[in-house]
Order: sequence, then C-alpha cells, then structure tokens
Amino acid sequence: RGGNLPLHVAVRRGLGPDVIEGLIRANPSAVDAPNAARKTPAEMAGCANFPHRQHGHGSSSSSSSSSSSSSSALTDPYARQALRRPQCCWRKLMKDEATEERQDRTLANLHDRIDAALLKLRGSNDAYDGMTKRIEAAEG
Repeated sequence: RGGNLPLHVAVRRGLGPDVIEGLIRANPSAVDAPNAARKTPAEMAGCANFPHRQHGHGSSSSSSSSSSSSSSALTDPYARQALRRPQCCWRKLMKDEATEERQDRTLANLHDRIDAALLKLRGSNDAYDGMTKRIEAAEG
C-alpha cells in the first residue's frame, strides 16, 4: 500500500523493537528503501539524519531533523536505534551471529567428543583396575 514495505507500516504504527528488528533481519535492504512518498523507515521515524546513520558510525546523537516532522508513532528508543543502523551493519551483524552460532555448534561437538573420550578412558581405567586386582589375587 502506498509503496510501503512491512517495515514502513511497522514504523508508522509504532510497533515494538522486536517487530522492527525482526523485519530488518528478514530484509535488511528495507532500512534504506524509500516508499512512494520517498521516505525511508528511518525518515518516517524522524531519526534518519543522525550522523552515525549517514556515515555508519559516530558519537553524535543530535538530529538536524526533529521527530515532529515524522509521520510515525514510533517512540521506542530501541526500535529507533535499530532503524539508525545502516543495512551494511545489519548484514555484518547477522553474518557475525551466524559465524558465532557455527562456532558454538563446533565447540559443543568438541565437548561431546571429549566427554565420550573421558568415558572410554574411565572404562579403560576400571578394566585395568579389575585386571590388577585379579593378578594380585592370583599371586596372593
């Protein structure tokens, strides 16, 4: 409707940060996509002109565009913060999270293999102890 993506609609309706972040994760390009009125979701929320939004990173948080010109009901600071992050940062974040998940699975697999090896070692030690006792009994 009106060239709006789901993210534009969520911003206009003032939906929470979980919804905003979920929509961005589903389609990071939506962060920078203008609707038919040529407004990005960040512009609709009145948070597009922050220096770190335009340049990727920065420490200033003053806006040259006040949110009074915004057509959004979005007031949640976390949702607004999500919109300020450029899509390249979202893509990098998701890539890093996927890498971390793979590493966690690899580490869990390694732990399982170590636990299995320790269990075998305990069994081997028990068998050795049993043999030693039988030898001592036979000698004694």
